[in-house]
Amino acid sequence: MGRWIAPMALAVGVWVTPSLAAATPTELFNIPTTDTQAVSVLHADLVWGSAQPYAGDAGVLVGVSRRAEFALDSVRPGTPNTMLGVKVRLLDERAGTPALAVGILSYAPSHPGLSANERYVVAGRHVGTWRVTVGAYAANASTVGPSHAGGLFGFDGPLGGRWSASVDTTTGSSVLGVTTVGIGYQVTPKINVNPGVVFQNARSNGPDFLQVEVHIDLR
Repeated sequence: MGRWIAPMALAVGVWVTPSLAAATPTELFNIPTTDTQAVSVLHADLVWGSAQPYAGDAGVLVGVSRRAEFALDSVRPGTPNTMLGVKVRLLDERAGTPALAVGILSYAPSHPGLSANERYVVAGRHVGTWRVTVGAYAANASTVGPSHAGGLFGFDGPLGGRWSASVDTTTGSSVLGVTTVGIGYQVTPKINVNPGVVFQNARSNGPDFLQVEVHIDLR
């Protein structure tokens, strides 16, 4: 989960594919995937960013059915920014048919000007052991400006052994627009550590930064 730790909430992490580990988030660094958390699994995230205002994030994610998950994030600890998220997988991946999921992220920050809801739809399909994810998002124009909607693109898969990698992009010049390149390491079946580099699409949104995420299954 590591949702979006930017001025209005940009976080989101590097995840390994479900076959690699039990402690598997259901998003890439900056885009959701079509995965949903396993039923009754409580998944915890800790996120650290090397540059302000991307200092940190902590949250939990739980599978509420085979096709749905619920998330609660405290975005940027130290401020009362909170994010609620719901994702539903509409279609499973089958031969000739990609998986499909929809979701919403609802932010309730301390500053009214940062209030936003983000809606998205994503499709995912494996090519060999690697997965391609494509989708689209829309957020409140009053919050993120003219570049409030765009595309979601991701590519992730195993490198061998306990290692994995991912690249993902959220298009646009708003605070949501970033590209992230990272790796994942399976420490234990229930713990993943995921470092990456986040590149801002627009220089006006601040510096590029390092991000490290720790994902833990608590069940």
